[in-house]
Amino acid sequence: MHITFVKKILANGDPCPKCHDVEQRLIKSGQMDQISEILIADERDVNSAGMQLAKELDVGRAPFFVVDKDN
Repeated sequence: MHITFVKKILANGDPCPKCHDVEQRLIKSGQMDQISEILIADERDVNSAGMQLAKELDVGRAPFFVVDKDN
């Protein structure tokens, strides 16, 4: 299983507070080890990997997760 965690950088350059909170909870619970990849959706760069994935999946909020099962 491949789990992608997408977190956002706001237009002013600050990290998204909700994304930071979710990331800290993942770390504290030990679940961060299950995350395969972290992408950044940078509002200042529409070509950032996270922004491209959000557009492709029609996701308007962050953080979000994409889970790809092996089978």
